Amino acid sequence: MNEKTKRFSLMLLFAIVNTVLLVITLAAVILILIFSESIGTVGSYLVVILMVIAIGFGIAVTLLVKHYLDNKKFNEQIRIENSYTLGAESLFYNLDAFKTEVTKLNKRRYYKNRQQFLVSFSPTGSNVVGGTNRGRLLQSLNQSLAKFIDKMFFDKSTEFQKKNYVYCFDRNAFLFYCYVNDENEIHSLIGYLSNECFRLVNEEKVKIWVQPFFGICKVEEDSSLTANIENALIAKTQSEKNIESYSYFKPAFMSNDTAVADDILKGIENGEFIPYYQAKFSLREKRFVSSEVLARWKTPDGIIGPSKFIERAERSGLLNVIDMSIFESAMKDLGDNIKRGRRVMPVSVNFSLYEFFSKNFLNHIVDTLQKFQVPPTMLEIEITETTSQVNKFLSLSVIKKLKDIGVRILMDDFGIGFSQIENLRQIPFDAVKIDKSFTDKIVGDEKSRTIVKFLIELIHSNDMEAIIEGVETKEQVDLLRKMKADTIQGFYYSRPIPFDSFNELLKANNFEKEVK
Repeated sequence: MNEKTKRFSLMLLFAIVNTVLLVITLAAVILILIFSESIGTVGSYLVVILMVIAIGFGIAVTLLVKHYLDNKKFNEQIRIENSYTLGAESLFYNLDAFKTEVTKLNKRRYYKNRQQFLVSFSPTGSNVVGGTNRGRLLQSLNQSLAKFIDKMFFDKSTEFQKKNYVYCFDRNAFLFYCYVNDENEIHSLIGYLSNECFRLVNEEKVKIWVQPFFGICKVEEDSSLTANIENALIAKTQSEKNIESYSYFKPAFMSNDTAVADDILKGIENGEFIPYYQAKFSLREKRFVSSEVLARWKTPDGIIGPSKFIERAERSGLLNVIDMSIFESAMKDLGDNIKRGRRVMPVSVNFSLYEFFSKNFLNHIVDTLQKFQVPPTMLEIEITETTSQVNKFLSLSVIKKLKDIGVRILMDDFGIGFSQIENLRQIPFDAVKIDKSFTDKIVGDEKSRTIVKFLIELIHSNDMEAIIEGVETKEQVDLLRKMKADTIQGFYYSRPIPFDSFNELLKANNFEKEVK
């Protein structure tokens, strides 16, 4: 029996039931009028009661049938829409159903008392894979994810309760409205979905470049649902632009950055972005052993630090251009020192996710080293733990190829955000940099000392060098020496300084002793 026949049968049954009820009601009225004297008052009451029951039953049947038919029609519409958006018929919510459900839940006290977030999610980015994301492979991946998401919220072994989440698929993205007690639940959701994406690639052999991107919008009181959806999608677009796992929505994302982008591009063309160098001191060798190159913007008004332009560069999608410009300048400086027979030491360079996972990254590294005649052993690349985690399988491949040619790989900012100790075992870093936030309080706070000591021992247990960032006082250095830290970086030894000043520092300073 097809859908049209079923619908006709239900409508016919609905008409018959209501006709019968109407006949019964009319008959009851006629009986009351004809036999009102003979059946008495009690009988009349009974007939009236039966008549009311019949009318009520008729109304109930009418409402139930109407609800069933409306729901049937709604489900048909969702199936048809999903056949275009997800590539297969399913009852996964569309945007209208999503909005209706969220609006309904937001009226209940239970949900009003919980933190609310709107999260958008795509398994890969349009700016990374080009037109592939509109093809059959991506549709297949989205179908698998939709099935997984449906099961995930009914799986009692997970921390995600179905009643606390509303989700749908719209505009090539999954949307989640989350009612949570703690913001960490959002990061758990991100991790859970990311792991499933990578599992599908590895176990199901999905032949598409997968890199999950998330946009997070914290829902403020009295804010518009439509605006929050748009903000979450804008934040996801920002993640794609900078190849970051997730981005929180910021009002600045809505601003017009055209003028800023023009200023940055002009600055790059005019050579205004220059490398500054901050030395790293080995406690064991008692000498400077390497440096980190950091970007500065040399404007007519003076030198501008990264805190003033990095975020604007990210919004404009130009951070990668600055990174590559600084890398090439640093390799040129290093190459000049080698040619002139000056003291040289490895230089570490920071790269964003965009460069690290870009198609020509490895080739560009090798070509630049060859161009300035710099041995690969003189280059260290610093990546954040987020970079290594975003696509661990691709990260391992890139890191291995870099290490094969002699480049050292450093994990930057270890210990902040959502660090995972397991990464030290799984990813072959040469050194790990402990973030400044841990060293700030080690002089006066025993708990901070305990944590830093533990991190140093943890790094050493994985045969890696422990580099401590943000060291500013002799007291900190003395404590870190006792903790057996390997290398120190911070203002105590040197602020970030221009190339010529850095060369002068290496020639004469009060920290180094001759090594016989």
